[in-house]
Amino acid sequence: MEKWRDPEANRDVWLAELASPEDFPASVPWTCAHFAMLVLADRVADVEPLARAALAHGIAIASAWGPAAAVMEDALGEVITSRDAIVTSHGYESIEEALESFLAIEPPAARRGTCRAWCVVALGPELARAARRALERRGFARAAVTEGGARRS
Repeated sequence: MEKWRDPEANRDVWLAELASPEDFPASVPWTCAHFAMLVLADRVADVEPLARAALAHGIAIASAWGPAAAVMEDALGEVITSRDAIVTSHGYESIEEALESFLAIEPPAARRGTCRAWCVVALGPELARAARRALERRGFARAAVTEGGARRS
């Protein structure tokens, strides 16, 4: 996972390039109890395994982007919504617009103080490159990361 720093909100944003939704890491590099996730997919993807993995890491916000964003939002919602999380989609926006909208979402009140990590999950290298460009255009800086993940506290 790549770590990026959001200078506007003074928070960490992580970029995970995955070959498939099943590849979300068992260990994450952030230490906060809750996190937000934006899934970028240029095709229909079975995001249920990703949603289940996100539950284990304390998902507070789940968003989907791409031509099948509404379908992915429904799938994410089936797994996550019952856990007091926000689930959204951005099917008709550019990646930059979706990123902007995603970063503006406030976590649920009960998780506001513990949701400090924002993760963009790009399903494939093309979308990861597009996400990097969007982060750079927004003024984010890539930060150094130590290997291995830290479990949430």
